[in-house]
Amino acid sequence: MKAEFINSINEGLFFTKKASLEKMDLEQCANYAFLILCSLNILRHEKETMAFASDYASKTLLYG
Repeated sequence: MKAEFINSINEGLFFTKKASLEKMDLEQCANYAFLILCSLNILRHEKETMAFASDYASKTLLYG
């Protein structure tokens, strides 16, 4: 699997302003979080992206 696209992914662009986050309801936030977790789970099971997924998850947990 080639995973060059990973270099261009930045979920932070999804919430560019606080106002865009405030427009989302709880279900939308939960769906988005679920999508991120599913994607990360897929990446951690692929040999080529396993290290990336582990590092990404560790860095994410630093923000609480």
